[in-house]
Amino acid sequence: MKKEFNKLVRDKIPELIEENGEYSLTRTLNNKEYEKALYDKLLEEVSEVINTNKKEETEEELADLLEVVRAIADFKNIDVSDVEKLRISKKKKRGGFYKRIYLESTCDQNYIDENKGCLLCVNNSCKVPTSEKMHDEYGKPAGHYCVGFKNCYVKKFSKK
Repeated sequence: MKKEFNKLVRDKIPELIEENGEYSLTRTLNNKEYEKALYDKLLEEVSEVINTNKKEETEEELADLLEVVRAIADFKNIDVSDVEKLRISKKKKRGGFYKRIYLESTCDQNYIDENKGCLLCVNNSCKVPTSEKMHDEYGKPAGHYCVGFKNCYVKKFSKK
């Protein structure tokens, strides 16, 4: 039986195939082919991480993903320790991804002024109690001291 793979494999795979009593046809990629194959492998490993459910399988796929990332860094003459330092620096400045924050949208002061309130006000999804909201002379919400947007529109109308 013949199986087609046509993909980048780990360095010892041909030896392991032969130890298993099979033969393999391989070739060494040039720089352009290698770079493309690395990116294809990166996508393959990402897909495998996404599609695993068991902890052990996820650990294995994450290990493969890290190996591909290291190979890409090596190919591009990037020191992985420099990447790690940069990762730590970015985490200190911008945080990680552990709080599960999902950014839906942003708005600027012009949007707030034009729409008489922040995105939460305009979309009627504001969680501030009605008694704390600012209203215009017609009783329409006119912004409030919003928790979501620090510069939320506040008209100088009395509260109703």
